[in-house]
Amino acid sequence: MLKSSSSLGRPFVVYFVVAVALSSSCRWGSDSSDGVVPEFTTAEVEIVEELATSHPALHIELAGRRDAESRDVRGPVETSAATPAGPAAETSVDAFAETSANPPSRADVRLLIGPGFAADEQAESAIEELNRLRPIRIVRITTNSFEESEESFLSKLTETEKLVIESDSLVEEPLEQLRGLKKLRELRFVGSPIRDEQLEALSQLPQLELLWLTNTKVRGRGFASFANHPKLHTVILTTSPIDDSGFEQLAKIKSLKTIVANGSDVTDRGLRHLFKMTWLELLNVESTSVTDGGVGDLKNVLPETTILH
Repeated sequence: MLKSSSSLGRPFVVYFVVAVALSSSCRWGSDSSDGVVPEFTTAEVEIVEELATSHPALHIELAGRRDAESRDVRGPVETSAATPAGPAAETSVDAFAETSANPPSRADVRLLIGPGFAADEQAESAIEELNRLRPIRIVRITTNSFEESEESFLSKLTETEKLVIESDSLVEEPLEQLRGLKKLRELRFVGSPIRDEQLEALSQLPQLELLWLTNTKVRGRGFASFANHPKLHTVILTTSPIDDSGFEQLAKIKSLKTIVANGSDVTDRGLRHLFKMTWLELLNVESTSVTDGGVGDLKNVLPETTILH
């Protein structure tokens, strides 16, 4: 249920802006939000056509330029009968939440890696050359089998800022290869078996601002490695089994301003770990075992924090 807050005595309704509210330029399509039709150069076309022939599971396109605007990542939008409470925009895996007010100076490259892709030397060489000509900023992987070769392939994409991995399997080793993506700002796992012990590798991403873990196996203790992370401001854990001990670790992240944990395993005990988190701006614990009393106790301590329950 959406709750009202007040600021300087003026009531307002808190609306949540997530993927479904993004500009069309961030979807996996060839549209352009400002009427500019992005084009590849001749050299880039040669690479794209080569890859389309040799690796049909790779899809490469240009992201349309967009006007500068700031967007908040808060959590699910207001739900309706057709949109279940909690996950809401989680069904939209075609877009990323925007957290930057600085648009690209020209159209960047989007790379979609579909089922059946097998990374090899030819693909790696072509992608590295394309990345040199024009940065590959956005990458999305949709596969039922995320292999070690694909993990290694990702490490070549050093300009990537936004990454989605939709896969029900991961290599057993921690995602060490992702450490090389030093410019990564937004990372999303959907339906992935990623576990707490694998979060340590992700905490080494210095520019990471938003971590979105949808329907994973993360319970939260792995967030201990993020305690001193300089930029992580939003964690979305919808339908992941984050529990009270996980909230204890989240409360130690000084940069964290938004926690979306709807459909998680947190209880009132977990909320008590947040009592000293005076920098927290928004908390979503809809569809959990948290009670009205627990929310009231937290609200008394953190009156400026918006809480959805």
